[in-house]
Amino acid sequence: MHRNSLLKSFPICGVNRLCPLSSRFIGARYEGPKPHLTPCFQHNYANTANPGVTESERSREETTRSGIGYPEKSVGALYGTHVPTTPFQRLALTSGSAVGALFNPARADLVAALAELTGTVALQNMRKQMRADPTGRRLLSEQPRITSKNIELCYTLPTNTFGGSYAKFMGKRGFSADERPPVRFVDDPELAYVATRYREVHDFWHVLFGMGTTVLGETGIKAVELLQTGLPMCGMATLGGTFRLTPVKRRLLYSTYFPWALQAATKCAPLMCIEYEKHFEDDLQLLRKRWNIQPAPPLPTQSKSSAEAQRQ
Repeated sequence: MHRNSLLKSFPICGVNRLCPLSSRFIGARYEGPKPHLTPCFQHNYANTANPGVTESERSREETTRSGIGYPEKSVGALYGTHVPTTPFQRLALTSGSAVGALFNPARADLVAALAELTGTVALQNMRKQMRADPTGRRLLSEQPRITSKNIELCYTLPTNTFGGSYAKFMGKRGFSADERPPVRFVDDPELAYVATRYREVHDFWHVLFGMGTTVLGETGIKAVELLQTGLPMCGMATLGGTFRLTPVKRRLLYSTYFPWALQAATKCAPLMCIEYEKHFEDDLQLLRKRWNIQPAPPLPTQSKSSAEAQRQ
């Protein structure tokens, strides 16, 4: 799609029309696995597929070495899935994505686009942090990906290991490591990988911090991510999640989980500078100690065993 055709997708005449049309453009070029959603956010993504694409066309759209994009790029694209945009187009996309994500948090494509469109400075800071760390530099150089194929080992490991706990977390919810939407609106290939890496290690953080995928769990982990990454989208998600909670759980968030998130995020190791793939066979509790990770406190009505079961 030529970037000028983006403007035709935006009738700037009302929120109800802007959001679905902007989201249609956002999802137009993505034909891979659909993003997974938490149990509290369900959405039918069937209408985002392109039924006119043939098998031969799909076969040409295999990922490159870094896995960020496809070999065939659109005019002006910096990597395969990149969608070049003008400043006005970015403003229109940001507005549409923000409003759409606010009214329908299930739209993972809108949430992802919002993170890319508003996160340039944060991504630059994340890259700077990674470049200053030996492991971070290696990640930027080798650009490993988290896919179903390279996490198969996790499903053979005991649940006391990091990989085994991750496999249990994913399997219990029917999640797949291949279900993250690709990066499209980041105008720098290396920053695009940083955004991709952040997106793919999100579920590792759920396991390490012991946070579930309820609204409360997602809001708590987004608060940790906000302090660790500085991404504006994390702040918006935290704010949005706060208003989706019941009054009782909102008070619990303020009194317990926000203070925990502040302490946990500031004391733990830089989360973007960890090569999680090398530690699947390690004991989960030992890794938490090594990386100074403080698991989330259990709900007041839960026993220790039931809280651990909920986290997994």
